[in-house]
Amino acid sequence: MSEHTYMRKELRIAALLVIVALGMMGVASSQEATHEPDADIQKAILAADNERYDAMQKKDMAALDRLHGDGLVFINTKGRMLNKAEYLEEIRSGALKFLSVETDDYTFCIYGDTAIMSGRAKSVVEYHGVVNKKPRRFTSVFIKMHGQWVLVAHQATLIADESN
Repeated sequence: MSEHTYMRKELRIAALLVIVALGMMGVASSQEATHEPDADIQKAILAADNERYDAMQKKDMAALDRLHGDGLVFINTKGRMLNKAEYLEEIRSGALKFLSVETDDYTFCIYGDTAIMSGRAKSVVEYHGVVNKKPRRFTSVFIKMHGQWVLVAHQATLIADESN
């Protein structure tokens, strides 16, 4: 990939993140974000995320389809941007495997039926045959659709130095 093409791709990713953030501000136009959101909403989002991880480990494709929004934007630690079909195919094919799941250090901002969850993952992941045990910071965006919280955007970054 040429440097120009790489820079254009990075700009598209940055633009996408800005669009998602601005869209969520519009969703929250009549509501203020709270830094102490309803504990029931947090529990529901964590339950949906745990169900998602469980479905990934079991390759339960029906559950994964239900737990991910059709417009999913998934940016992995390699910087690769995947849509829903691509992401689910990575799991179905075995190219992406969660060997263990450990997440913590959550923060939440709730905007009505949209929630931003950030945290830390210490999960062991195998991606295209390479095992990654490095800790990651992540941001996940969930929306409530038809009474269920679904993942619509996710971005993960490796933690270079956990002391910071």
